[in-house]
Amino acid sequence: MFIVCRYYELVSKVGELEPFRDISLGPGPTNCTSTVLLNVYFDNDDQESGSAAPWSYRFGLDATTSDVKRLLSRKFIHLPPTAFTLHFNPNPKRNLNANPNPSFNPSFGPDHMKYPRQTLRKYGAKDRDEIHIRLTLSNHTPSNRV
Repeated sequence: MFIVCRYYELVSKVGELEPFRDISLGPGPTNCTSTVLLNVYFDNDDQESGSAAPWSYRFGLDATTSDVKRLLSRKFIHLPPTAFTLHFNPNPKRNLNANPNPSFNPSFGPDHMKYPRQTLRKYGAKDRDEIHIRLTLSNHTPSNRV
């Protein structure tokens, strides 16, 4: 009985409560997308860095470094993930003053993606940024690119 009285008291004070009935407590719409298109370069000692044509691949922003390594290992490189390292390089044409990763300094070159649980979102990945693949073991050679 007390709740019913309070309801009518609230309606008389605020007005109709119908618009407040459907409230979403989930995250609201954001301007960022959930995927990002990255250019993937294979760097080796025989050619100058970035001279080969890149692969373009769409990754989820919540993909971790280990997820990216596993996917590249399976689809493109055909080597175990321990045979190479990944290095993230933002697109040089992008405004780096707006880079959300303050620990990254582009003057030092690509950022080594050494933390397996760090997501692409933490690197501040945007469309057309670059991932460079570098072999760590000299006895591995990449197979033919697709």
